[in-house]
Amino acid sequence: MTKATGSGSSLIETHSLVFGNTSARDTGLGAWKVNEGTSNALGANSFWVYCLDPLNNYLSPDTYDKVSLNNFVNGYQATPGGATMGYASIFAGANYQATGIKGMYDDSTTTTSRVLADLTNLFEHAYSDSLTSSTKSAAFQFAIWEILGDGAGKSSDKKYYSAAYTNSGLDVNETGTSFKNQVDVYLAGLNGTWAAGLTGTTNYTFSVYNPNPSGSGQALIRATARAVPEPGSLALVSLAVFGVVYTRRQSKKH
Repeated sequence: MTKATGSGSSLIETHSLVFGNTSARDTGLGAWKVNEGTSNALGANSFWVYCLDPLNNYLSPDTYDKVSLNNFVNGYQATPGGATMGYASIFAGANYQATGIKGMYDDSTTTTSRVLADLTNLFEHAYSDSLTSSTKSAAFQFAIWEILGDGAGKSSDKKYYSAAYTNSGLDVNETGTSFKNQVDVYLAGLNGTWAAGLTGTTNYTFSVYNPNPSGSGQALIRATARAVPEPGSLALVSLAVFGVVYTRRQSKKH
């Protein structure tokens, strides 16, 4: 896989973030376009991806296992009998086990079932919206990283803290409001209250491009909208089924 280059190939913004109990770091957040293969030409086959691995560096080009989101979150074997790869193996890597990170920005703060459900929920409500501006895209990326490693939240309800909160596993370390406000829109949705314009949903099929070996680059997620059959097609299917049933009933008379 290779990063596509050219105008319109990136929605990334840089913001100051704090992971766990470490120093603030300037971090690029947002979607960018890539190609399967080695071409960096931006074209019809280029597609948007988001990062599932904030503490490892993105490499382009890189070699990936292409797996479902379910397999990534719950673990998979690239070869029979091989090491289990995916979400847990990323958080078992050196950058996530480092002092100040481990136990704070950590997969132990959540569960795989919650990660899978919340990622699906976030994309179904807000993925399309996230691609309309770089600020929204950066906020959407932040929400993804919240889901992955900062799930402890408020002790009473296990929900996600506001971006303004400064004592969790992933915090925003800047005074500007537009990015933080947009983060809060998406986190509020994950907490159960989607804003106007985000209440509807779109179903997606997810592909995860996971570096092999794990930690050699960044795991990336692609969302592809599922095709919805046109009403006419559904009617034809219904008529066909009815025809089969009707024929069978008629045959019983003879």
